[in-house]
Amino acid sequence: MATMLQVNYPEDRAALHLVPLFVLAAALCIDELGIRIPGWRYAAFVLLFLPVRSLALANLDHTVLWPDQSPPQRFVDRLIALQAAQERPLAIGAYHLMNRSLPFAVRAREEQLPLPLTEGFPEGPHDVRIVRDDHLQQALKGFREVDHHDGTGLHLLERNQPLVLSPVLVNAFSCSATSDEFVEVLRLDSLSAEDEFLVEVTGEMSTINATAVKLVVELRDASDKSIHYDAAMITAFAPLFGRVREVRHIPALVEARSAVVYFWNVRRTEISLRQGAARLMKVGEP
Repeated sequence: MATMLQVNYPEDRAALHLVPLFVLAAALCIDELGIRIPGWRYAAFVLLFLPVRSLALANLDHTVLWPDQSPPQRFVDRLIALQAAQERPLAIGAYHLMNRSLPFAVRAREEQLPLPLTEGFPEGPHDVRIVRDDHLQQALKGFREVDHHDGTGLHLLERNQPLVLSPVLVNAFSCSATSDEFVEVLRLDSLSAEDEFLVEVTGEMSTINATAVKLVVELRDASDKSIHYDAAMITAFAPLFGRVREVRHIPALVEARSAVVYFWNVRRTEISLRQGAARLMKVGEP
């Protein structure tokens, strides 16, 4: 229909409206013809094919138009198992369209995982990666494929050798019932071109509007111009579990001279952070 009318329909959502209307129109047409021409009433048997086909081909695990936004349940289960076997937060690399879909798929299981790292994907210091076919060859370097989902075309990759991480520092932070727009958790005032880090941010959070709180990593050059900005919406888990357990990436950029990690309280609603800690780990060669 989209091709015939030259209209860019979102196929999955348009089908919810148009397919039932088409079936009803066909049924009414056959019913009317059956009254006028008795032989036409047997054409109604053709409609029996439609529910049989729908049951046989029912798609229950991914969207039609954007399948890569539907993380397979078995991928989610494996990530949860990997996180349970690891003390630090799992570094999950994924395409940017999974920024929301993966966390909420995990939340549906009443579990908590770190938000995916999407900046610079498919490269980066990841423990696991979820990739599409077009990113597979580039993402396989240093990784092996452990699962593939035919419906979505997604691949689950795990690192061949564990990440080499060297602890650098731990910075404690807390705030009580503040409405400040920015709550800083870590600042690095001297960076070199070779410095690449993962930063683990943990703590207890309470707020009346967690939908407006982001965890931001920002890098600036010598002129204090922002050259890297990564804002992660932490709303998937903080309201449900009352805690933050995230890992974010500080990339190695030649121009970078400083880095800051902070919570951005977009709507300046009251927020409290307790027992907060930012653990900085330098990424080394495997």
